[in-house]
Amino acid sequence: MTAIHDTLNLMNITSLYRYAGVLAVLVQIFTILTVGLCTGFDWFGPHPISDLGVSPVFRNYSAGFLLGAVFMIFFSYYLQKTFSTSRAFLVVFSIGIACEFFTGLAPDQPMMSHPFSFLWPLHLPAGAVLLITIPITMWLFAHTQKLDASTKKVSLVISAIYTLLLIPELLLIHYQLLYAVSEAVSLVIFDLWVIYLSLVAPRKKSTLGEATDQQQFTAAV
Repeated sequence: MTAIHDTLNLMNITSLYRYAGVLAVLVQIFTILTVGLCTGFDWFGPHPISDLGVSPVFRNYSAGFLLGAVFMIFFSYYLQKTFSTSRAFLVVFSIGIACEFFTGLAPDQPMMSHPFSFLWPLHLPAGAVLLITIPITMWLFAHTQKLDASTKKVSLVISAIYTLLLIPELLLIHYQLLYAVSEAVSLVIFDLWVIYLSLVAPRKKSTLGEATDQQQFTAAV
């Protein structure tokens, strides 16, 4: 009975963790929009979103990104337990989460009033690695989960779209054109993947599992 009770508790916890991804998305979007509005950020200008991290309300920006990174840790646990992801996926996803943590913690330039200003040299490398790990994470997920073919396809398609948009995004960043917009587009693409795995994929997995059980029952009869 104790083993069954522990299993049920684990299942309930895991089912709750899938909403951590949605919470991470909502927290980050809310943080970017509110801090941007408070500072009058020029969304179509030559400055990156990370400039919000050196604004007068940088603490709100850092707190939002750090909280989002924490939610992503719980979301990665949900993905591993639900879809039996590989170690490679967990390693790459964990690296991405760590980079998100540092981009939120470290400003992109020295700032005397920032308590972690000494970490500013880590901001750009962490952001670059995060940019690279996102499509790799989606690609690894698509090639490790075994239950739902449509979820694989969705992950591959979103990963391909993200990768194709990297080239124009890097060009826009290089020439400082629509810097924040190009970053926002990449962020939205990744967020759509997270929301899909949180809200849509579990239903497909459940439906597939019920169909498999029914087939096994029919075969046994």
